[in-house]
Amino acid sequence: MNYILFHKGEISKNLIFCVNSIFSSDKNAEIHILTDNGLNLKGVKVVHINDFDKTPIADKLKTSDNKSLKETLEKIYYINKYIKESSLNKFIHFDSKVILYQPFSKIINHVPMADSSINITPLSYDDISFGYSFINSQPRFQSLQRRFEEVLANSRVYSTQYNKDKTLNEMRALSIIQKVEKGLISNLPTLPYDDKEYIFDPASYGLFLDGTNQKPRKTFRKKVSSPHHMVGIELSSKRIGINFNNGGPIVTSELGKKSLLANIYVDSGRMNKFLPSNYIEYV
Repeated sequence: MNYILFHKGEISKNLIFCVNSIFSSDKNAEIHILTDNGLNLKGVKVVHINDFDKTPIADKLKTSDNKSLKETLEKIYYINKYIKESSLNKFIHFDSKVILYQPFSKIINHVPMADSSINITPLSYDDISFGYSFINSQPRFQSLQRRFEEVLANSRVYSTQYNKDKTLNEMRALSIIQKVEKGLISNLPTLPYDDKEYIFDPASYGLFLDGTNQKPRKTFRKKVSSPHHMVGIELSSKRIGINFNNGGPIVTSELGKKSLLANIYVDSGRMNKFLPSNYIEYV
């Protein structure tokens, strides 16, 4: 399976942990990194975004001072341009703070993925996160770009209608797009209900286990769960629990049903704490 990562700026240890976890967990992985950095990683196809024409979105980026939305549109634009030129219709994308545990070949047989759609992890009823996403249609990803351009250009209108006049961020914008264009975005399962064998972390499980980058969890601190996250609500109510078994996270419901977590989003940045048992330093 093709994995596409996007990274700007200095190379971080997080990116290396992420890449190694993909190679360790999915032996059929082909990793593509779109970056403005002079990366040279063994076995990784590095694509320099400065080689792409940025003219088509340059003016659109100038229309707003919303840094979060501009950065996301830029990412979506470059990924879309790359997959179109490379004829890559099927790929997985997530942020570089993600550790992967399960190969796509196992997941696809047990997790329903919507055809010709963008399958992505919901964080709350009003937010969607690139904790894990599977795309199997380049035209659909093109539609996502067009919709994101529209949200950026009319961010004040959308913030009034969907966000109580508060500034939009990437997660809220993705949720708005899901509401506006039905069928474009489908939700991946994040909770261990209905006998799901595999589920995904939009950011909530990693938050619960290790906090945030600003407030990493310490041994004496209570585990953190956001009351706004769907997963956070279930964790704080103790209707579900999470633990590690043989180097991989397992989520258990109050009825004892177990689901394997395919990935974990480590917002704290301390990714070395969550490496899979088969982790190998490939790069």
